[in-house]
Amino acid sequence: MAETKEKTFTTLDGIELAYRVTGRGPKTLLCFNGIGVAKWAWEPLEEHFSKKFKIISWDYRGHGDSQNPRRTEKVSFDDLIDDALELIDSLKIKSAILLGHSSGLHVALEVMRRRPKLARGLISCLGTPGKTLESFMDSFLGQLVFDVAYILNAVIPETSRWVNTNLLSSPVTYQIGAALNLVNPAIKAKKEVSRYLEHFTRLNFGLFSNLIASESKKSGRDLLTKIKIPSLLIAAEFDQFVPLRIAKDMHRRIKKSDLFVIQKGTHAALFEQPDIFNLKIEQFLKKLT
Repeated sequence: MAETKEKTFTTLDGIELAYRVTGRGPKTLLCFNGIGVAKWAWEPLEEHFSKKFKIISWDYRGHGDSQNPRRTEKVSFDDLIDDALELIDSLKIKSAILLGHSSGLHVALEVMRRRPKLARGLISCLGTPGKTLESFMDSFLGQLVFDVAYILNAVIPETSRWVNTNLLSSPVTYQIGAALNLVNPAIKAKKEVSRYLEHFTRLNFGLFSNLIASESKKSGRDLLTKIKIPSLLIAAEFDQFVPLRIAKDMHRRIKKSDLFVIQKGTHAALFEQPDIFNLKIEQFLKKLT
């Protein structure tokens, strides 16, 4: 893999955010994580593309190597958009190909709303254009589960710590996830999924839930018909977080879009099957350049 530099920058409100620059290519790939995920999710992509592209990945406030705000209850989805724009300005990025994983696609879309000339291409990796809770588990149960967890954490803060310590870190969690189609048990990627769960257990649940709740009140869906740049949408057949119908709807709305569906894939496909993403993205970038 080409040279990698781990760096930080400080936002206008004093939060130190971590970012990574990999490669020195003439074109930039700017990555946006899903909420609850850190920049390590892009490591397979960085290794694959760093000889031809400059790749920038970063951690949201309270995620990964970035600083946790003192008042986590005040953090909202708008902060992620502002942070992204400050990072773009700090690095003097004039144009880039934007990649959004899960709710990171929504962040990318809102960045495009404010900087319409920035994006040369758009890549959705199991992405959603917004209002994530409306589609979670493809039923009202997703919103209900979140609401119960949100209230429990507000009334009994120890609840989230108990869940982190006793449930998410339990070996049984992977089997439960497989039974609910949250992961694919046929793919030997338990290590990668466990890495995500380990990161999630370190997140402040109040911060996470506020980000999800505020993100779910907004949508970038209105932007889709206005997108004129080439776009690649990678979706998964059994995605319980961002159901396939969401990607199909985006495909209908974005004129210059290609849709690829990972058969029997889940929302963990970016971790479970990174080679598929690299292959489809490589094909897309060849056409783009």
